[in-house]
Amino acid sequence: MVKNSDLFINTYSVDEIFNILKLKNPTKEMFEKKVFDLLSKTEDNETKRFLEHAQKKVLEDHFNISTNSQYIEGEGANNLIIKDKEEKDMTRYNRLIHINSKFRDSIRHINKFNNATNDIFRDPTHELSTTKFTLKLDDTLINVSSLELENMLIPITWYAYDFCLGNNYFWFIDNNNNSIYLYYIEPAIFSTTADLITVLNAANRICISGSCGSSTAANRFTFADTSHNLVSCTVDPSCSVVFFSPDAKYQNGGFDISGLSFGRSYANHNLGWSIGYRNIDLSAELKITGSIAAVAAVAPNLKGTKTIHMVLDDFAKNYMDRSVTNTQLFPTKIMLPDYYYKSRETHLWDSSFAYLRRKIPKTIGEFNQNLTEKQVYTANQIIDSRKDQSVIDYLLPTPILRNVLSVVNINNWEERGGHINIPKRDLVELIRKYKSVVNIDRFEVKLYDEYGILLNLNGSDWSFTLKATQLE
Repeated sequence: MVKNSDLFINTYSVDEIFNILKLKNPTKEMFEKKVFDLLSKTEDNETKRFLEHAQKKVLEDHFNISTNSQYIEGEGANNLIIKDKEEKDMTRYNRLIHINSKFRDSIRHINKFNNATNDIFRDPTHELSTTKFTLKLDDTLINVSSLELENMLIPITWYAYDFCLGNNYFWFIDNNNNSIYLYYIEPAIFSTTADLITVLNAANRICISGSCGSSTAANRFTFADTSHNLVSCTVDPSCSVVFFSPDAKYQNGGFDISGLSFGRSYANHNLGWSIGYRNIDLSAELKITGSIAAVAAVAPNLKGTKTIHMVLDDFAKNYMDRSVTNTQLFPTKIMLPDYYYKSRETHLWDSSFAYLRRKIPKTIGEFNQNLTEKQVYTANQIIDSRKDQSVIDYLLPTPILRNVLSVVNINNWEERGGHINIPKRDLVELIRKYKSVVNIDRFEVKLYDEYGILLNLNGSDWSFTLKATQLE
């Protein structure tokens, strides 16, 4: 938009600034909105500096509004703004903004979905979601220097086991009649392990393939509660309970059956993992076989997420994003070189892991096509690394969330249908301090659970209060 040599703001008249911004006799509100829109769209620091200086100049010279600033010509390419007062001496005032998801913009479109809204509200990714929405402020916040969360009111309407979480189903393989069944439970949270066991043993069943005989949960597998509140499962010797398998026939990538939509499961995020099993094998499969009772390693998750991440995008992009990050669990998989695929049939010596070795040439042609020792070593090292990553390929990605304003730890559980009122003292707070004052007229709000998955409040509304510190 501007060049380095153009950044001396006093060389521009107010009319020239208006021409640059493509404005004609604007009001103060029109001018500020134009500057705000441009600041939110540009990533160039020099352009931002020019817009900020232009805003101050126009407000002072054209609209007669004091900004407590003066401009001087600096040496070199920079134009400096010298403040008459330090920021700490400026007038500060706090403003509270109370936001309720009931008034989100997307609710205006509810009529286009007719009678399907009950199912839609159970999908946290839908445009009508109460945990992912955008809203516009009735009154733009001017000259905001910081933003923080004061309190939050959350309804207890999420589940520990849910379709969208991908952890409410398992597969039952009945080798007596060569059948595969899908068992699932309705979304739920539980007060005790015994309650969970009752629901598991009464799980709904859908026959997927095979003769689909009379196999039932009562006579082929049984869940039970141990004295230590751990889940145990006993399976008929000729059958298996599969919680996760990379095998495509188990459709763990998310699927629809009988009008139901099941979320994706992972080796470390499925029904078996949620109820306490950790016996993942080398192929990333988590299953129970044999007649001996298999006891879970840890207690089941009865209540669901213990942590909520509140993400707030104010579109200002003028702050250091101190968001919640995590360790990199999944290394990038190294691709095998092209010569590996061209040489497999003539140089392959291990059918299990497809290692290469140099071929003893018998002709000049075979000699010219033979692999070098370095090529063989490189390809086999990559195969080793890919073999080690076989489980990693099927693990739930670690959550890396941007624009997190606060982390909420759920300590005081109420009965389902109640609310948790979380005061400021119980919030893990990340005060958002801006590098320079900004104007804010809209927010995008999201709630994530501890796994980095959008929290599903099943259509229930929630609210929170922000405190904006403004300068005058």
